[in-house]
Parts: sequence; C-alpha cells; structure tokens
Amino acid sequence: MKNFFIINLVILILSFTKSTFANEEYELTQNDIDEIYEFATNASMGIIFHEIGHLIVDEFNVPIFNNEEDVADSFMAWSLIQIPDEYASYEDYEYYAEEPHKVIKGISDYYYYLTLLGRDTSEVYGKDSEYAIHSTDNKRFFNIACFMKGSNPEVFNTYITKRGFDYILEDQCDYNYWQMSDAWWDVFKGSAQGEEYEFWEVYVENYVQKIFLNFQDTNVNIHQYFEEYAKPTILYFLQNVIAQVKLQEDYILSFEYCGGDINAYYISSQNKILFCYELVEEFMNVKTDIIFLKNSL
Repeated sequence: MKNFFIINLVILILSFTKSTFANEEYELTQNDIDEIYEFATNASMGIIFHEIGHLIVDEFNVPIFNNEEDVADSFMAWSLIQIPDEYASYEDYEYYAEEPHKVIKGISDYYYYLTLLGRDTSEVYGKDSEYAIHSTDNKRFFNIACFMKGSNPEVFNTYITKRGFDYILEDQCDYNYWQMSDAWWDVFKGSAQGEEYEFWEVYVENYVQKIFLNFQDTNVNIHQYFEEYAKPTILYFLQNVIAQVKLQEDYILSFEYCGGDINAYYISSQNKILFCYELVEEFMNVKTDIIFLKNSL
C-alpha cells in the first residue's frame, strides 16, 4: 500500500527473531519489515470488519439462525469483495476495489498461513476460550475463498489457485456468495424501496463517520510503528466504507493492551470495539514465521 518510512531495523529484527523458524542464516530486510506491517494492517482491518459485523447485528437486530461468528465473517467478506457491476466504469472499479481486496486477501492469508505452519487458533486462544466458538481456521479460509470465487472469479481465481483451492465448486460458490449478498442487502434496505436505502447511504457526500479511532499510548516500538503504518488505512475504511452504513449511535475502535489476551471484541455495553495489541503481534509473528520458513527451504 505504501513505502514504509525508514525505521530502526536492529530494534525490529530483535523483536521478530523470536519466530519459530528464525535462523542465523537469514536476517529480515527492509522489504520484509514492510511486508510484515502491511500484512498486520490488512489482517487487522479484516478483523475490524468482522467485529463491525457483530456491531451491525446488534444495532439493527439482525436475525441470526446460525453461528453469529460466521455471520460476522460474511459481513466482512460482503463489505470487502468488490465487483465491477457495482461501479459506473471498470476504471472506477479497479481504483476503489484495490484497498478492500488487499484487506480480504490479508485476512484470508492469515488462516492460510496458519495451515502452512501447522497451527490453529486453538493453540493461541485455548480450546475452552470464547474464541473457540468460531469456525476452524481452515473452514474460515474455505468460506472466504468460496465467497471470493463466487463473486468475482476473474479477479480472485489466480489467488485461489496459488493456494491450492482451485477445486472449489464454482456453481456452489456462486450460489453461496449471491445468497449471502442478497441477505445483507435485505438488512440495509430495510423497509425502503428502490434507491432509498433505509440503512445504507448511496451518495458519498452524505457519508457520516460513526466509528472513531483510538490508540492507547505505548512505549513499545513495534506498536508505535504499527500505529504510524496502519492509522491511515484504518481511517480510510472508517471514513469511506463503513461510513456508508447509517449507524444510529457513535462507537469507538480502540487498540489497547489486554493482559496477554490475543483477541478483538465488540463490547455492546460500551459501544466499543476493543482490538488487543497482542493480536497485532500475532499477525506480525505469523507473517515473520512465513518469511523465515520461505527462506529456510
């Protein structure tokens, strides 16, 4: 997304060499550091969309007939997958789809990387944790990849093929995506007719930001650099994508320390999405493990 400013590589390399696959034969480069921060930014943004899915279910009283975690994932996918038919021209589509598509590929790759590393989130969160009610990592990757293939195969087929999921049944994925998309449009149209969406703003000049960003003060270098790197991207999505949703109340998205809890939460009683710095570190560590693994082969 951007060329990261020159940073103190020694400090960051020391931070990341705790990687499972770290070895003395390879040192992280500036390009590696950029990739780590970009990945952490995009994966974090994917989780933010997931938590906003919970927020919307709560505020709009969306009826849930299966696992709400899967519903929140479907909102994330629906928000980030862009298709040409939604834009006035293909040039507009290419321009506006670039950042959302980076995000959905980032969070999809998180689950894919865990598979490559032989890990699953039960090792991170614990089998008895609140997080255990999510679908498995492999299932979440499959669901997201299927939505991608079903919605826009021309764009996502290369991505999916490279990750070994080209066997996904095209007809079923097409059905899954459009069924999900129609369901979310039913939510946002409400009782409105035609273009007069009840809970969705069509005109850019009328967008209203309702989710505001906060970073807890920190003296930890990698968290300071993450804030610098990720803040413009997060603000872009809050102000230009999520602002299309006509939320009634104001909310805060806050990055904070969670006492070792590697997670993110929508807290209804506080109108707050809590994003733990520990989860940011998890994304960084996973990407670092992948880089070291790649360079150890």
